[in-house]
Amino acid sequence: MKNKKNNPNLIGSSSVLCSVSGTISYYGEANMSRWNNVKGSVSVEVSVENGRCVAYTRKTVWSGKEHTTEEVEHSGEHFEQLLPFLKSEHGELIIHFLSSGYYTPAKLYGRNEDCHPEEFDDEREFDYAEVGGVKLDNELGEKFFDEFFHLVENAKVDFSENYYEQ
Repeated sequence: MKNKKNNPNLIGSSSVLCSVSGTISYYGEANMSRWNNVKGSVSVEVSVENGRCVAYTRKTVWSGKEHTTEEVEHSGEHFEQLLPFLKSEHGELIIHFLSSGYYTPAKLYGRNEDCHPEEFDDEREFDYAEVGGVKLDNELGEKFFDEFFHLVENAKVDFSENYYEQ
């Protein structure tokens, strides 16, 4: 299915605002969690520079044990389509997504047949995108979802007790 991507990393970090909300089911004895269509979003600041629309994100580059952080510029034709929606030289692009998946923690004790490594899968699917409170058409929104998927996949899924159904 288009714009449906698997995320092997449930926990990550990014330099943008991220939010996740929804219901996660908790299965007691197996300690297995399942969630379906949990809503989340990432926000990216967009700016107008010299008449063109751009966004910047940070990328960490590792070399052995050392790392550096580079600023990455995002621009192009699809960014220019945001200009009519910006009320000033700065605006916020919000990409909404749905998360579905499961997580089973490792069991490292007991009988051999009861032990297993941790298992998890998290699929992030495009929901919609907006700028300045205006919903973008799906084709344009999906372009931003693809462009900033590295931020979407690193948005944390909250496993706090508040989200579990007993």
